Amino acid sequence: AGFPFDNACATTEMVPPEYIGNFTASTGDGVEVAVSIEADDYSFAFCNMDMKKYGAFPAWASNQPVGKEWMDKDQTNIAWLFGWTSVIALILAACIFLNRVALRFCRYMFFGFYDSSEKVSEASFSEVEEIFAYVPQVRVPDMPMPLLITNVNDIDRGLIGWDDPHFGVNAHNVIYDIPELSERKGIFSEIYHFPPPGKE
Repeated sequence: AGFPFDNACATTEMVPPEYIGNFTASTGDGVEVAVSIEADDYSFAFCNMDMKKYGAFPAWASNQPVGKEWMDKDQTNIAWLFGWTSVIALILAACIFLNRVALRFCRYMFFGFYDSSEKVSEASFSEVEEIFAYVPQVRVPDMPMPLLITNVNDIDRGLIGWDDPHFGVNAHNVIYDIPELSERKGIFSEIYHFPPPGKE
């Protein structure tokens, strides 16, 4: 939350008499330094300033170990700021995870995904010569042509997918087997084709 991070906390106890005086100490690099301890100096005690080691989250001053508080006013303010920053960052990360992983997995489990690799063509339906419509029909074994089961008089015959050059497609249409039903609506499927202007 702010320097120093030396794990040394000042106490309210005065320095013991045996520590008063001038001394020579060595740093971690082996460099000797002069140390002077006065009679009115206070003692220092070890305190763990690494809040991560005792699982404090967020790293606010209020989450310091009871009785081992070490943050001063400036460190408390910085810790409050960074603590809220870490909370907001965690919430954003959780939202991103839910949106990209958890919700995506749920959508996949219940709805699946559709990913088309085809490219959109500029050609319209009526401009494609070898395209067929879904025309209700039944294929019967040993019969040369399928049996139509819908009125095809309102569509381009080329959309059926086959033709009978001798008798025409209606010779294979079952709706004409019962003449009184052939013109009634709702008995058989109905199919229509609405070509664009100039394509009639």
